[in-house]
Amino acid sequence: MSDDPDNSMEGSDSVEDEATLVETFEEADDDHEDEEVPETTTVVAPKKKSKKKKKSKKKKAKTESTKTSAEADIFPIDIPDPYTASCDEVCAAIGMTNVDVDFDLPDFHRITNLKSFSVAVRPYILYRNPGTIVAKMYPMIQAKYKEFQNHMASKGAPIQKQPRHQPIAISPCPLDQSGPLTTTRKSARTKRDGEGRKGTDSDQEFEALIKQHEKEQDKMEVEKEKQRQVRAAAKTDKRKFELESARAAKKARRDQGIADDNNHEYCEVCRQGGELVLCDTCVRAYHVVCIDENLEQAPEGLWSCPHCEEHGPEVKVEEEKPPVKVNHSHCRICGEGEYLFLCGNCPCSYHAYCLNPPLEEVVQPGTSWYCPRCLVPERQHRVEKILSWRWIVINYPPPLEIKNGEIESSSDLLLKPKRVMPPRREREFFVKWKNLAYWQCEWISETEMDVSFSALVRMYWRKVDPEHPPMFDESTLARHHKDDDPYKLRERFYQYGVKPEWMQVHRILNHVSYGKTQQDYLVKWKELPYDQSTWERDDTDIASYEDAIIKYWNHRERMLNEEIPKNVVKIIQTQRESKGLPAKDEESLRKKRRRKSMSERNMKCNRTTLQKPEATFILIS
Repeated sequence: MSDDPDNSMEGSDSVEDEATLVETFEEADDDHEDEEVPETTTVVAPKKKSKKKKKSKKKKAKTESTKTSAEADIFPIDIPDPYTASCDEVCAAIGMTNVDVDFDLPDFHRITNLKSFSVAVRPYILYRNPGTIVAKMYPMIQAKYKEFQNHMASKGAPIQKQPRHQPIAISPCPLDQSGPLTTTRKSARTKRDGEGRKGTDSDQEFEALIKQHEKEQDKMEVEKEKQRQVRAAAKTDKRKFELESARAAKKARRDQGIADDNNHEYCEVCRQGGELVLCDTCVRAYHVVCIDENLEQAPEGLWSCPHCEEHGPEVKVEEEKPPVKVNHSHCRICGEGEYLFLCGNCPCSYHAYCLNPPLEEVVQPGTSWYCPRCLVPERQHRVEKILSWRWIVINYPPPLEIKNGEIESSSDLLLKPKRVMPPRREREFFVKWKNLAYWQCEWISETEMDVSFSALVRMYWRKVDPEHPPMFDESTLARHHKDDDPYKLRERFYQYGVKPEWMQVHRILNHVSYGKTQQDYLVKWKELPYDQSTWERDDTDIASYEDAIIKYWNHRERMLNEEIPKNVVKIIQTQRESKGLPAKDEESLRKKRRRKSMSERNMKCNRTTLQKPEATFILIS
């Protein structure tokens, strides 16, 4: 029982009684198990002085009397030692009924100390002794634990006592009372490492690891050397096989009388003639002495020179002959044969009447003819995007006429079909060129798109139906006035996906002059970003283009005092005459007269304002 007044039991609180008595009996059990441990001197840190006020002596005496009375209630008589007395004697002394417990149950198999045993056996004691205070049954639990130990020892599985941590003997030394005693704390990882090593020397362990690593490196070097030897042996065998096959092939050619490359008439080493030994795998030749100084006679049988022995036989690379061009045996358009024109550049073949437009004359013999795919022109600009597509109908020429079983001319067999052929359809694509305005959009045949822009066509067919041409919103067409359309913009552009705003000049940004009468203008289009501005010639036929040019030059004259070019002056004069306005020169003279009169008036006003202050100032002495 603890004598600390702060932890004393008050009343009959079973929770505090149980905790206090558990500690008491566990300490008693540990002391009983470790009686043979030698005593050692330990250093105990001095306790700090409590800041709380000390209780009065009267209150302390009252607490001690309460504690003594509580102990007397629990243990009214002396209890025999549970480690020497039997369980029946202990139960008779504390007034409880003994309990028979089967220690072979699975609940008791893994019990190694008194604490876990008390948790397992307490329900059995409470069942036979209901309402018993928990602290009162601990002597009985200790006696039962002794029976459990004896029972397990008789079974051949004694419960091993857990060794207590022995205090380390420290030589007495004066402690520093000035401050608190600091304690070093080890991390869990350091403790695990220490327990795993179990006292092994770190230097010895490091040396062992180094030796193990060196052994592994030696094994790897041995394996690499073996692999090198295997590769070298395989290479040597392969070279020998190639030499033997080359000798056999050369001998076979000689036996068949096939002319082979003659060997050199000079030694490969000294570059001189004489009696030479010819190599059977290449064209080299050697003197016997040049091969080996100790060699007296030429080697017998098939022999290979030192160069072939070291590098292997020379492999002759035959020049690849260009493949023979074979044209198709059917027309690329209709798929039928006979009377075909063969392209001299590609394997395509066509009928004369399947071309667009069809041929009217037969190609002269001895001259090469090229198909439409090979004659596709190379464009200066690339296609930026495909706006739309449409079907076009191509009619075939009339069939071949036979009168009285004879043909009028032999060329008709090549130029006209034998039967009436129905019209065929081909696609045309409406494209917008890179760095050009929408005014330069045009139609391109499917053949040209397939040859020059095949990737763009494949991407376009992923978005559009290849059988039905696209139809565009009528709201775009409604913004255009159909009555006044001299450029036929609706028929040419608007119904194929071009907005009217994209073809209207927003402003002119800059110009480049080529001489005195020719300029290029950088045009910004409505609803299009500035990066899509295009350069246009001054004579390009674009709606409202001349008005934008006149506005541009009038602005430059007004802001930069830049002279207007002569060709632009003529445009301005023609426009003013058509509108019934005076010529540009007369109007400019009127503006100059007005400016001169205004400047004279301003000069007079400035003079008067400068003279007035001289007369009004008076000196005061």
